[in-house]
Amino acid sequence: MKHRTFRSTTLSVVMAMLSLSIMVGDMAMAQGNETLEEVTVTGSRIARRDYTSQSPIVTIKSETFEDRANIGLEAALNQMPQFNPSGNQASLSTASTPFPQATSVPGAATIDLRGIGTNRTLVLVDGRRTQPANGSLIVDLNTIPSAAIANIEVITGGAAAVYGADALAGVVNIKLKKDFEGLEFSGQYGLSEAGDSEETTISGLFGASVADGRGNVLLGGNYSKRNGILQKDREFNRKGWDDPATMAAGLGSSNLSQYDPARSSACSRYNFAINPGIPGVIPPFPDCGQPSGPNSPTVAFPITAATYTIDQNGNLFDSNNPLSATNPYTGPLNSGSGYEFKINPDGTLGLNDREHSYVQIPLERYSAFGSAHYQVTDHINMFADARYAETFTTAKGFTSGVFSVWSVTIPYNPAIDDPASANFGDTIDPVTMMQVTRHPVPAALATMLNSRPVPDAPWTYAGGLDYLGNFDTQTTSHVYQIVGGFNGDIPGHEDWTWEVFGSHGKSYVNAYQPEGFPNLRRIQNVFNGDMYGQDFDINTLPGFFPLAVTGHCTSGLPIFNADGSVNDTPSVSKDCSDYMVMRMNDISSLSQDVIEGNIQGGLFDLPAGQLRFALGADYRREHFEFQPDSGYNANQDFADVVQNIILPVAVDGITDVKEVYAELAIPVIKDLPFVKSFEIDPGVRWSDYNTTGGTPTYKILGDWQVNDWIRLRGGWQVATRSPNVAELFTPLGGSALDLNA
Repeated sequence: MKHRTFRSTTLSVVMAMLSLSIMVGDMAMAQGNETLEEVTVTGSRIARRDYTSQSPIVTIKSETFEDRANIGLEAALNQMPQFNPSGNQASLSTASTPFPQATSVPGAATIDLRGIGTNRTLVLVDGRRTQPANGSLIVDLNTIPSAAIANIEVITGGAAAVYGADALAGVVNIKLKKDFEGLEFSGQYGLSEAGDSEETTISGLFGASVADGRGNVLLGGNYSKRNGILQKDREFNRKGWDDPATMAAGLGSSNLSQYDPARSSACSRYNFAINPGIPGVIPPFPDCGQPSGPNSPTVAFPITAATYTIDQNGNLFDSNNPLSATNPYTGPLNSGSGYEFKINPDGTLGLNDREHSYVQIPLERYSAFGSAHYQVTDHINMFADARYAETFTTAKGFTSGVFSVWSVTIPYNPAIDDPASANFGDTIDPVTMMQVTRHPVPAALATMLNSRPVPDAPWTYAGGLDYLGNFDTQTTSHVYQIVGGFNGDIPGHEDWTWEVFGSHGKSYVNAYQPEGFPNLRRIQNVFNGDMYGQDFDINTLPGFFPLAVTGHCTSGLPIFNADGSVNDTPSVSKDCSDYMVMRMNDISSLSQDVIEGNIQGGLFDLPAGQLRFALGADYRREHFEFQPDSGYNANQDFADVVQNIILPVAVDGITDVKEVYAELAIPVIKDLPFVKSFEIDPGVRWSDYNTTGGTPTYKILGDWQVNDWIRLRGGWQVATRSPNVAELFTPLGGSALDLNA
């Protein structure tokens, strides 16, 4: 998707910085004879006097992100061949799921190196772990302050022994700006060729040196917003829908009513589970008013689908054979809007939802960050970082429907509900003279129901709930992290450097489900009401006791009209949806604490160069909690949330690990024919988990520089990733795990 980008930047800095750009050429020449400063390249803790790495490494400059209209970092990273697209703005990504689980964060921007799992890719900020978003310990890139990024280094191998086994696929190290001075404001606005998909970013940075240059403070903030795009707004989607050779979705989300002669209703299944009975001794629980024996219609045409479908004109047809010569589908086709019906290439009737499907999910983000460092003595520095981000996004799914285990039963009285009956539409049963509820049906369906052995038995209904809206989950995440520590060198051994730091962070995610998650039993109550629930009130339910509860449905459900015709009203009254739809909140939180210390330097000189080392230890603790809404929890008698069969359960777990590591840089030989230099870099890490015990991770890398034009690098690494907190404490069967994580 092409974007047009409009951008403005205002920069005000001290005069010394303005003059610096003029002197660059002279400074570069003057530095030619100076000793190069040692730097640490991602993939190793050993500082070197060059930018070489024994593992494949790519550096991405900040301009790469600034010159794109997309507000997400993942949009630029996913253009690189090392990355497999994961959570992003696309509706087909993992970020768009509307179903909250312990391992899902709708709207999260995640990255996946080599395509072997998002939590096998370790994301660092300035070489230190950053706060994860959920129990799978994945990092949401939306929480990283993009305005403060200097560059990003990506390494795709040999990093597990240095950073931990969760760096099995590689490391993405996001380096923030240092020693920034001045004030910078920037704004960016982009939109697609179609004139939509607006993306806006506003950011500001303030940096200043303190104490005569011994320290620096950087403060910043960022606001970003991305609008959603619907599939109907893209010509290629519309052409796909209109193409006779493409398959449409099934009819489960449509507003077409269906009659299930097999009586596979939720009511019967639920009641049978409570009391299956004992053959010949105890009869089973009454089957929602249906007879215990077969009650299939005798006046019926054969179908290959599981149900008879009723079209907009009240005619019954087989959805697998809608063009039948005797019982065809007579409703609209290829309407070009709304819920559109089409004939699929295999001859079945399909449905395209043209109104609610996203191409790009919307997102809004606020972030603030700050960093500071100060030179305490000539050999000791102190530093601190703080980051906070709030992200809001909406993910939508399909329309739920009552079918299979979520089917409902509808009362039926031939004398009242058959349009051909003399008493059609009466509220008094002509036989019992009792007041009854009316559930009129089309004439064709009445003929079929009347032919059953027990014609006045309830019938099993299936159909979409388009009038209650699509699955909709609005996710708000709050993430913060505070890092503080000291670093420096050892007096008399300035070649030896060290760092000690601690980090505390927490992620809090609230997934609000405002629409599309109806309660099955409440739907059944409304179906049982007169005229499919018109003016239904819970005080009419058997056993109702007037407590502080309410439930009403003014409109009733749009199933059939009073004359037996099809009611295709696209919505219901608000009090009706308030009663049936479960508006829920699912909350998860993850706290992470890290303490780490590292030291590196040169040991002694070898004929081919200096033998260098890095040594370190760390402690890490994660505490994850996931509390699904009580209405969305698997701990209930029946799966009452329509079309949600894998409901989550609460998760509460703690993991911690103690680790030590060591690595060497060993120059073997140099300045020989065909061997300008040859170096090997071994490394080992020992991890002691409180859950799975101790496990090693090790590597050996080699670098053979043949000459100035040819260089060969390779390595061997063994790493065993211990299960994360979600994998350990999320019960199987009660929830869904991302098996590719």
